[in-house]
Amino acid sequence: YGIGVSRLVGAIIEAKYDDKNEIMKWPLSVAPYDIALIPMINKNDNSALEKSINISNELIKYGIDSIIDDADENFSSKIKKMNLIGAPYQIIIGKKADNNLIEFKETGGDTQNLPLNKIIDIITKQKALI
Repeated sequence: YGIGVSRLVGAIIEAKYDDKNEIMKWPLSVAPYDIALIPMINKNDNSALEKSINISNELIKYGIDSIIDDADENFSSKIKKMNLIGAPYQIIIGKKADNNLIEFKETGGDTQNLPLNKIIDIITKQKALI
Protein backbone atom coordinates (compact mmCIF):
# COMPACT_ATOMS: atom_id res chain seq x y z
CA TYR A 1 0.00 0.00 0.00
CA GLY A 2 1.23 3.47 -0.77
CA ILE A 3 0.37 6.95 0.17
CA GLY A 4 0.28 9.01 -2.98
CA VAL A 5 -0.35 12.67 -3.52
CA SER A 6 -4.05 12.18 -4.19
CA ARG A 7 -4.53 10.30 -0.92
CA LEU A 8 -2.62 12.95 1.00
CA VAL A 9 -4.74 15.72 -0.50
CA GLY A 10 -7.90 13.85 0.44
CA ALA A 11 -6.65 13.29 3.98
CA ILE A 12 -5.71 16.96 4.41
CA ILE A 13 -9.10 18.11 3.13
CA GLU A 14 -10.87 15.72 5.46
CA ALA A 15 -8.83 16.91 8.43
CA LYS A 16 -8.79 20.67 7.70
CA TYR A 17 -12.19 21.45 6.16
CA ASP A 18 -14.65 23.05 8.59
CA ASP A 19 -18.00 21.81 7.28
CA LYS A 20 -20.02 23.95 9.71
CA ASN A 21 -18.47 27.27 8.66
CA GLU A 22 -17.52 26.20 5.10
CA ILE A 23 -13.86 27.06 5.60
CA MET A 24 -10.89 25.19 4.20
CA LYS A 25 -7.54 26.05 5.75
CA TRP A 26 -4.61 24.33 4.08
CA PRO A 27 -1.47 23.84 6.17
CA LEU A 28 1.09 26.45 5.09
CA SER A 29 3.44 23.71 3.86
CA VAL A 30 1.00 22.56 1.15
CA ALA A 31 -1.23 25.60 0.64
CA PRO A 32 -1.69 26.74 -2.96
CA TYR A 33 -1.10 30.33 -1.75
CA ASP A 34 0.27 31.69 1.52
CA ILE A 35 -2.19 34.58 1.66
CA ALA A 36 -5.32 35.78 -0.11
CA LEU A 37 -5.79 39.49 -0.81
CA ILE A 38 -9.45 40.48 -0.91
CA PRO A 39 -10.04 44.06 -2.12
CA MET A 40 -13.42 45.77 -2.09
CA ILE A 41 -13.70 46.94 -5.68
CA ASN A 42 -16.17 49.68 -6.58
CA LYS A 43 -16.96 50.54 -10.18
CA ASN A 44 -15.77 54.13 -9.69
CA ASP A 45 -12.86 53.47 -7.34
CA ASN A 46 -10.05 50.97 -7.98
CA SER A 47 -7.82 52.20 -5.15
CA ALA A 48 -8.34 49.00 -3.12
CA LEU A 49 -7.27 46.89 -6.10
CA GLU A 50 -4.22 49.07 -6.67
CA LYS A 51 -3.32 48.80 -2.99
CA SER A 52 -3.66 45.00 -3.11
CA ILE A 53 -1.35 44.84 -6.14
CA ASN A 54 1.23 46.93 -4.27
CA ILE A 55 0.92 44.68 -1.22
CA SER A 56 1.29 41.59 -3.41
CA ASN A 57 4.45 43.00 -4.98
CA GLU A 58 5.88 43.64 -1.52
CA LEU A 59 4.99 40.10 -0.37
CA ILE A 60 6.74 38.63 -3.42
CA LYS A 61 9.98 40.27 -2.28
CA TYR A 62 9.82 38.10 0.86
CA GLY A 63 8.89 34.88 -0.94
CA ILE A 64 5.24 34.98 0.11
CA ASP A 65 2.81 33.68 -2.52
CA SER A 66 -0.46 35.57 -2.77
CA ILE A 67 -3.66 35.54 -4.77
CA ILE A 68 -5.72 38.65 -5.44
CA ASP A 69 -9.47 38.29 -5.90
CA ASP A 70 -10.12 40.93 -8.52
CA ALA A 71 -13.49 39.51 -9.56
CA ASP A 72 -16.41 41.86 -10.01
CA GLU A 73 -18.69 40.38 -7.36
CA ASN A 74 -19.96 41.35 -3.94
CA PHE A 75 -17.63 41.32 -0.98
CA SER A 76 -19.31 38.46 0.93
CA SER A 77 -19.03 36.21 -2.14
CA LYS A 78 -15.31 36.98 -2.33
CA ILE A 79 -14.81 36.13 1.34
CA LYS A 80 -16.72 32.86 0.95
CA LYS A 81 -14.74 31.90 -2.18
CA MET A 82 -11.39 32.67 -0.53
CA ASN A 83 -12.43 30.68 2.55
CA LEU A 84 -12.97 27.67 0.27
CA ILE A 85 -9.67 28.14 -1.61
CA GLY A 86 -8.01 27.75 1.75
CA ALA A 87 -5.04 30.12 1.87
CA PRO A 88 -3.95 30.09 5.53
CA TYR A 89 -4.03 33.91 5.80
CA GLN A 90 -6.15 36.72 4.38
CA ILE A 91 -5.74 40.46 3.95
CA ILE A 92 -8.97 42.39 3.55
CA ILE A 93 -8.67 45.74 1.81
CA GLY A 94 -11.87 47.68 2.28
CA LYS A 95 -13.23 50.87 3.70
CA LYS A 96 -11.42 50.33 7.01
CA ALA A 97 -8.05 50.17 5.25
CA ASP A 98 -5.73 52.75 6.78
CA ASN A 99 -2.44 53.86 5.26
CA ASN A 100 -0.37 52.03 7.87
CA LEU A 101 -2.71 49.33 9.19
CA ILE A 102 -4.16 46.47 7.16
CA GLU A 103 -6.97 44.07 8.09
CA PHE A 104 -5.25 40.71 8.49
CA LYS A 105 -6.55 37.40 9.70
CA GLU A 106 -5.73 33.76 9.84
CA THR A 107 -8.41 31.99 7.81
CA GLY A 108 -11.25 31.16 10.16
CA GLY A 109 -9.86 33.45 12.86
CA ASP A 110 -10.38 36.98 14.10
CA THR A 111 -9.33 40.09 12.20
CA GLN A 112 -6.40 42.18 13.42
CA ASN A 113 -5.25 45.57 12.16
CA LEU A 114 -1.49 45.28 11.60
CA PRO A 115 1.21 47.05 9.60
CA LEU A 116 2.43 45.16 6.52
CA ASN A 117 5.89 44.52 7.99
CA LYS A 118 4.31 42.73 10.99
CA ILE A 119 2.20 40.59 8.64
CA ILE A 120 5.32 39.68 6.67
CA ASP A 121 7.09 38.75 9.92
CA ILE A 122 4.22 36.48 11.00
CA ILE A 123 4.12 34.60 7.69
CA THR A 124 7.88 34.30 7.22
CA LYS A 125 8.27 32.96 10.78
CA GLN A 126 5.56 30.37 10.11
CA LYS A 127 7.20 29.40 6.81
CA ALA A 128 10.56 29.01 8.56
CA LEU A 129 9.01 26.38 10.85
CA ILE A 130 8.13 24.16 7.90
